[in-house]
Amino acid sequence: ILYPQLADASSLKPEIVAGLDILIVRELTGGIYFGQPRGIRELENGEKQGYNTDVYSESEIKRIAKVAFELAGLRGGKVCSVDKANVLEVTELWKQTVTD
Repeated sequence: ILYPQLADASSLKPEIVAGLDILIVRELTGGIYFGQPRGIRELENGEKQGYNTDVYSESEIKRIAKVAFELAGLRGGKVCSVDKANVLEVTELWKQTVTD
């Protein structure tokens, strides 16, 4: 909930954010945070490179979507699923699973 006293602190115009009531449900227990393989390696040219692997199972996606849909049922019934489809292929599984 955006309290009126904070409306001027937003980068958006106060009249745009007035009355804002949004709940963000974010997944932070899987995916790129805990995917394997990950680490730091040295390339042939001697440069170091860090890497992480983005991995999700349907059960992980269903778990977070279930929470979002249950909370949405208490708050007006709307869910907006946001992903990084332009840069992460794994988001296609997110879209399919959440839509189902």
